[in-house]
Amino acid sequence: MKRCILGELAVTLLAITILPGLASASLAVAEPPLAQTDAVLIQDLARDVKSRWGVSIDPRDYDVQMTPAGRLVKPKGPEVAVKVTTESDGSTHVAMSAPSDSRDVKQLTPATGSTMQEGVTWPYPAWCSQFFSDEDGVGQMRWCHQQGFTTYPGNPKRYWVTKTWATCSAKKGGPDFWEVDECYSGTQRRPGLPDSWRLNVHDWNPRSTQYPPGTCGQIPLNVTVGPFSVGHTVNTCEKLVPSPGPREEDFKVRWVGDSYWDTDVRETASLLSISDQAPPGSAHGFPSYYIVHVAGYKYSQCNPPPQIIDMCNF
Repeated sequence: MKRCILGELAVTLLAITILPGLASASLAVAEPPLAQTDAVLIQDLARDVKSRWGVSIDPRDYDVQMTPAGRLVKPKGPEVAVKVTTESDGSTHVAMSAPSDSRDVKQLTPATGSTMQEGVTWPYPAWCSQFFSDEDGVGQMRWCHQQGFTTYPGNPKRYWVTKTWATCSAKKGGPDFWEVDECYSGTQRRPGLPDSWRLNVHDWNPRSTQYPPGTCGQIPLNVTVGPFSVGHTVNTCEKLVPSPGPREEDFKVRWVGDSYWDTDVRETASLLSISDQAPPGSAHGFPSYYIVHVAGYKYSQCNPPPQIIDMCNF
């Protein structure tokens, strides 16, 4: 019988805030060995996102930030805001968020390269990061997001699609009787925007809880972007649960299940098709003025099933 009493990671990125109170000191913090230099961590992220998702990132564009909860590989630029809090029930939250890419589309293509998918341009590079360990050394996470866009003759608007995707798992060498049981990615309306700044949300996916075929498998996602359609395939287990927020731009998708071993890698993703009334070239038409990308995971203390207790390292 599982006992979920500790931990939730919400992931959000801009200015750094540290709140007092950290998780229980009874669990050792799992930091990468000193031999794992920053360069090695960055190369690991580049290799892993290429292997799992076919996304190419340039290691020269990345650095490593020390946070209150461990090391974070991220694109060079502003530091990631990390907020660590301890709840009254003893749970620990590590919160981060990443802004949508603030560069004008002319800076993104074609100089930095781009790919096309069914009439939608996906500028390179995708924004990716890796969070190596939470305060208790239980979980780890890889997370990417990317903006695509399209225009077509006779329509003054630019249509955008924002894609966020992530993997979570328990951390190798982490403490016994703990597991990662939720992982999410998505978008959120940028705090403090005037109500008059509105996005039109045309499509989103998934729209309902999705189950892979069998215990684990592929879940296809698809949205329309103007007259075009784009998709993404999630390789995961258990289920994906869409979680809309109070505003149309608030949309995240949660994987919910059990990751007890580091090999229990779970994936989640969300797609959101949006536009603004502003014509192409207008600053207000760019998604970075409206949304931030969010991701995170939840971890809990649990009792492993009887059949695997003998496999635990005591």
